[in-house]
Amino acid sequence: MSGHRILGVAAAAGSALLAAVVGISVLVAASEDDDQAVAASWGLGNGINQAVPAAFAPWVLKAGSLCPEFPPAIIAAQIDAESSWNVTAVSPAGAQGPAQFMPGTWSAWGRDDDGNGTTSPFDIGDAVMAQGRYDCYLADQVRPLGGDVTSLALAAYNAGPGAVLQYHGIPPYPETQQYVPRILALAAKYAAVEAGTVNAVLVAARSQLGVPYSWGGGGPAGPSTGVGRGATTVGFDCSALVQFAFYQGAHRILPRTANDQAHVGSAVSRKDIQPGDVIAFADPGASTYHHIGIYIGNGQMIHAPETGDVVKITTVVGNSYWEAQQWSIRRYL
Repeated sequence: MSGHRILGVAAAAGSALLAAVVGISVLVAASEDDDQAVAASWGLGNGINQAVPAAFAPWVLKAGSLCPEFPPAIIAAQIDAESSWNVTAVSPAGAQGPAQFMPGTWSAWGRDDDGNGTTSPFDIGDAVMAQGRYDCYLADQVRPLGGDVTSLALAAYNAGPGAVLQYHGIPPYPETQQYVPRILALAAKYAAVEAGTVNAVLVAARSQLGVPYSWGGGGPAGPSTGVGRGATTVGFDCSALVQFAFYQGAHRILPRTANDQAHVGSAVSRKDIQPGDVIAFADPGASTYHHIGIYIGNGQMIHAPETGDVVKITTVVGNSYWEAQQWSIRRYL
């Protein structure tokens, strides 16, 4: 949590900068419908599996109920990334406990949540609940920026909300740019989802966030070296990522190319699109679809974009490039 090294002042600075950057001072809470949409887009559900250590499990579930942007599986993934579940962890910079709070940040967010008479970043209940409260605070801070609030809040957890607001997105710090996809991918390890469902497909897709694009690479079993310009890169191209997600999540075997995938399943209109549908893209007037991604809700898809990039989440609704493309929306489940 490198951001916590400066967050004795960053929390206050972030609030002030929020008003300066986006011109508002009051945050509006999400409606119940918004909460449901966020939960659906993640596909992680509200449960966790046995990979979460037993001593942490009740607190992870409780902290993961505080706001929809941080379901339990993401809370668990953060703890894994921050400390590998080490209750006594202390970083070289002085961050403490399983959630790796710096003392200045802890003084603002720590409480005696486990009721043992002390407030300590080394107490599991105190640490995890403080993490959840702080995560939700960060979600509120970055929400006016739009886009994927969870990713932006994770970036703020690592780099501080001031940096995210300054750059209007994930700041160009290598550590932070690696931290966000790592957490999102780790969340799949801890989610309790039913196989064969849309949620399982979305979790499988998210587990590959940050994996390189490789032309001709990947397939139902996972990433692999590709062909041509992808011959030396282990990863996925766009249609292989879709194959992987639907095979791993629902044991559905799909054709290999984006164009073929654009013609199987059931056609869906834009007004009826749901998380788990796929969107194939063709140039205007063209008959061949050249790209495909999985819709995750909130106007976004997860996809493997192009050589030099990685599996990522991209806003498609309202984006001038994607809106100019010809869409084929298909439902496989």
